[in-house]
Amino acid sequence: MDSLTNIPNRRALDEFMENLMPSKINCNIALLFIDVDKFKNINDQYGHQAGDLYLIQLCHLLNRDLRHGDTVYRYAGDEFVVVMQNINTAKVQQRAELLRQKSENLSIDWNGQIFSTTVSIGLAIANPQLNNWDDLLRIADEALYIAKRSGGNNVVLG
Repeated sequence: MDSLTNIPNRRALDEFMENLMPSKINCNIALLFIDVDKFKNINDQYGHQAGDLYLIQLCHLLNRDLRHGDTVYRYAGDEFVVVMQNINTAKVQQRAELLRQKSENLSIDWNGQIFSTTVSIGLAIANPQLNNWDDLLRIADEALYIAKRSGGNNVVLG
């Protein structure tokens, strides 16, 4: 469990996916790899406690808008992974876009100063050609970096 956000951490994600992927490789499993855009600017301008508050509030937002059975994990720093099961490509894209829009509207009041930022999301959908969960994560990560390189605040399907 991540001590700051009180959500499962990367180790829990690895364990979950190692158990899930072999048995459900033919099911529609999707990963949303989420990265906070310009997070360093928040820490630099307002301090690390303000950045921590943003991450906590973002986790609340992500958890509030997930379907039953979907799980959000803190992957590292300002990166999160959402695992969605039994979902098709169109629904994954809709859910990711909804999370992106809601994140864009998330404002934090830090000692009377309001700040906000956006997120970039890379998507990957499992298919029978994938041999393991690392392949699925790599696809989502590559899509995330395309989203970041194109200016952020968008969703890219890998």
